Amino acid sequence: MLMDSAVENISALGQVGFPPQKLLISPDGSKIAYADENKLGVFWLKETTKQPARKSGDRETIYQAAGRVSEIFWQHYGEHLVFLEDNRLNAVELDTRSKTNHASWFENISAVDYIPGESKLFILEKDGVRPVEGKF
Repeated sequence: MLMDSAVENISALGQVGFPPQKLLISPDGSKIAYADENKLGVFWLKETTKQPARKSGDRETIYQAAGRVSEIFWQHYGEHLVFLEDNRLNAVELDTRSKTNHASWFENISAVDYIPGESKLFILEKDGVRPVEGKF
């Protein structure tokens, strides 16, 4: 039964209008982030009453990038995505009412890794690895 549901959801995800190159399930298992070279979207696996309310099967493009999207991570609570766009660190929230909140840091970053349970973000720069201060 669970496998049938997963196959059905993945099949529906393939109908988003572009073939996703990256898939990432949220920490609570209620949604999937998907991305291609320059688009970031979310596919809801379960109904939610959090604003804005979503039904199972809903999907939405939450970020249209000018550059290449890579290295995607769910923020600890599963309401924000952290990612690299052309070696710049970005964060975007899922709540798209009125306007989508988005933040970008203009540092040249080679790679990023995130430990969701501890809300710790590490970035790889030319000088080595360093933790990012603050709460993600």
